[in-house]
Amino acid sequence: MKKQIIIVIVLILIIISALIYFNKPQAVACTEDARICPDGTAVVRIPPDCEFEECPATVKCESDNDCIVFGKDGDCNCGCYNLNALPKDSGGACFCAAPTSCKCIDGNCEGIFE
Repeated sequence: MKKQIIIVIVLILIIISALIYFNKPQAVACTEDARICPDGTAVVRIPPDCEFEECPATVKCESDNDCIVFGKDGDCNCGCYNLNALPKDSGGACFCAAPTSCKCIDGNCEGIFE
């Protein structure tokens, strides 16, 4: 009788272990493509649904003082941005040519290359 109880307990433990093991969330890998937003920044896919990250909100400038050069040549997301809407530093090396200065033109920060 004791052997049967021990066998039942062991079987129950095996079943519980199997249920825990097979119900673990599986890792999700998304494709490594990117979407270019209207402000020129790139957003990537976010697990687990692999939907694109939201583009940053577009903030209009009112004067040249609202605009700033972000990053330097070769940095990701370098360019002209509104001070109130700077992109996230995505790190890594990218092909990007930073402007020498920025101007507010029709409500948008535009890069000036000299």
